[in-house]
Amino acid sequence: MRDVVSLVQGSPIRVEIPGCIVRPATGADLDSCNRVCTRVHGHDRGGQLLDAITQGAALVVERSGRVAGYATSVGYPATPLRRLTTI
Repeated sequence: MRDVVSLVQGSPIRVEIPGCIVRPATGADLDSCNRVCTRVHGHDRGGQLLDAITQGAALVVERSGRVAGYATSVGYPATPLRRLTTI
């Protein structure tokens, strides 16, 4: 199995995209994130996502009031590695 992983280094660019809001993921986002993941990858990562939410290591992006993507830490929450899924 292969997975795309990105290592991002440096300071965040602090750019806001109009109409998009990035915030910490909550348990209420789990179903929406699973739908996004299934649409993009053909399956969900519900267990991994729930673990990341519990650890405070998941973010969602909302566009027009709907979850349009999410990111989770890979490995330890403090690492700069993230798995990003977006439509």
